[in-house]
Amino acid sequence: MSLRSANYISEAASILRAKVLYLLDVRLARLEMEVKLKISGKYRLLSHEDAQASIRQAEENVKHAQMSIELAKSNQALAEEMRRDSSSMKTVAIMTMIFLPGTFFSALFAMPSLKWPERPGVIQEGFGLYWALTVTSTAIVFATWYLTTHREEVVRKMKTQRVEIGKKLDAHRGEIGKKVHGHREEIGRKLKGLRGNREKPEDSQV
Repeated sequence: MSLRSANYISEAASILRAKVLYLLDVRLARLEMEVKLKISGKYRLLSHEDAQASIRQAEENVKHAQMSIELAKSNQALAEEMRRDSSSMKTVAIMTMIFLPGTFFSALFAMPSLKWPERPGVIQEGFGLYWALTVTSTAIVFATWYLTTHREEVVRKMKTQRVEIGKKLDAHRGEIGKKVHGHREEIGRKLKGLRGNREKPEDSQV
């Protein structure tokens, strides 16, 4: 083999190597591009799925919020109905407390076992006693009802009044103590002045 042939073979091998390297670079670039595209597609798919999941979660949250609003409205309506029923029952109870003592005493006074002397005129004997007992009993019933239903409020007011009275007493005691202390100091000064006046004549006699 001549030197020229060897050079030709070497140049051909170099060209072939360069072509192979170029083709490998192109293939690697294509593979890299395909991998990037696939990864981007996967990311897009995952993002789309995440977005769909977020949308579904948001829709569920909206449904839950609507259910909560409806439940709150129903609770409000129920509370309003209960308040009306409570007001009606309270009105019935108050009217019963107003008329029950009078009804009781009127039935009691109408019993055959009680004999009232008859007098001329419309108002008979015992009418004043009836009203005295009725008014007193009604007042006692209302006071008992108020104390039993507003016990906590009454106790709180009594405690507040006790605390205020205690503060006023403490302040009054402090003022009295200051006044007594001031009077003592004034009396002490006067006594010292009297003693000094007594000692002066003795010094002059000496």
